[in-house]
This record gives sequence, C-alpha cells and structure tokens, in this order.
Amino acid sequence: MQVTIGSTNDDRRKLTKSFSGTDVVVQLKSPCDVLHPVFILSYNAAYITANYLYAPELVRYYFIDNISIAPGAQLQLSCSVDVLMTYNQQIKTLSVDVQRQENLIEPYLPDSSYVYLNTYDVVAMLPTSRSNTAFLQSTGTYYFVLGVAGGANEHTEDIDGFIKLTSEPSDWSLRYMFYFVNTSGTETPQMEIIGNLISRGEISASDASSFSTMQTYYGAVYARE
Repeated sequence: MQVTIGSTNDDRRKLTKSFSGTDVVVQLKSPCDVLHPVFILSYNAAYITANYLYAPELVRYYFIDNISIAPGAQLQLSCSVDVLMTYNQQIKTLSVDVQRQENLIEPYLPDSSYVYLNTYDVVAMLPTSRSNTAFLQSTGTYYFVLGVAGGANEHTEDIDGFIKLTSEPSDWSLRYMFYFVNTSGTETPQMEIIGNLISRGEISASDASSFSTMQTYYGAVYARE
C-alpha cells in the first residue's frame, strides 16, 4: 500500500490541516484496525520526525502517535485516525446549532452548563495581633466596627463574570439582545440575556431596544467580562 508520510504544525482540533509529505510504500501490521493501524516500512531517518500521514486506500488521514524501530531495519508507525481532516468536506456541509462556543452567544438555546456566581459582603473579625487596644473588650470577645461617614457603596450591583454598563454601548441598537440584566437580587443574581426575555414575551422588543428603559426596569444592564 502507498501512503503519504509527513508533518503538520496545525492544532489537532483544526478542521482542515496543512500537510505535506512523501509517497512511501508500506505494509499493514496484521490484524489491521483501520481506526488505529500500524504501518511498517523500511527505515529512513527522514521519517523519525513525521507526525502525520494520509492513506488513500483507507481513505483516511492519521496522526502518527508513536514510531518504533523494529528488527530488520524497519519502522513501525502507530497511528490514530484524524476524523476532522478525514471528514472535513462532510462536516463543512452540515447545518447545525452551536450550543457552546467561546466567542459567539446563541440567545435562543438554553445553556445548562453556565454557572452564575453569588457575591457576598464579608464582615471580617479584627486581627488578633493589634497594637491598638481600643477595640478590645475582653478575651474572646470582639466589636463590630461600622463606618458611618463613608460614601455610598458603588459596587452593590457588581456581579461576578459581568461588567455593569454605565452608559449606552456604541453597538446597542444592533446587539442589544446580547446584553444581560439581573432579574433577581444582588445576593442571588439571576442573569438573563435580553434576547431570552424577548423570546419568552417578558418584555417587548421596543422596550428592550431602549437602554434607558432597561436600566429603569432592571436597575442596570451588563455585558459579559
């Protein structure tokens, strides 16, 4: 059987890979698993650094997972099929809904894996080693200290994983349905993408398209960090 042995520098997750190689006559180690075949060929130092091959008769591209030097000046290439490259043409013609993707958001598909984090205000105990004893009542007893002259807390509406918008973003008129609002309290936030609210009929598209209206209804508008 003739195969093309060479290398690729592309990520294994890439659908279509750049690949160049040399045509070589090989034997298949018997019995042959077409998903994990072992190809046997005459020793050539040029193939020691190879990591990829194409087998026309098996109609598959393969990663070279391991190269062994065998008696009789032979090389054994242990391979595993690259399903992405092998079926890239069929994959390209698929029409699919992507449920999870690192850059684009699909507002009309539920995402049960997304985790919303709670935020808390923490009251800390004064350190046990302190040079000032003004707040020491007795051993094992502590005071809570409340500041009464400070300004308002500007972070009461902060939510982990989201950025509170203080002004209307420049792409609001085109992408308002991809921004978020909090439909619950700050202690147990429930972040909802605006597009979902529209699709469920909880708010009209005309109201949702107004940044100031969404601020009035929900207190704040957010973008993902």
